Amino acid sequence: MNRTITAFQNAVLAREVARRYVAAVRLDKSRVKRWMKLRIEDYVDRRTGEANTTELAESAAAEFNLYENTRDYKIPEDVFELAFIVSEETGYGIRMA
Repeated sequence: MNRTITAFQNAVLAREVARRYVAAVRLDKSRVKRWMKLRIEDYVDRRTGEANTTELAESAAAEFNLYENTRDYKIPEDVFELAFIVSEETGYGIRMA
């Protein structure tokens, strides 16, 4: 029985690794970053001048189908990091008071 559990766990782990690999391969960072830079102004709060990087990342994930899975549409952390980087590079990052 212990071997069955181990084999099952290995199968689950292999599936998870494969799923993450596919998501990483689909994530062409330069292409996504270029797309974000072209559209970031659509996500800027006019009152604060800051970009809503969460919405920018969610839109990019939808545009490029970057979800880790389609059960709960989990977005890879790399997409959120790219949105933050783009906001800083374009001058729409977090403002300090």
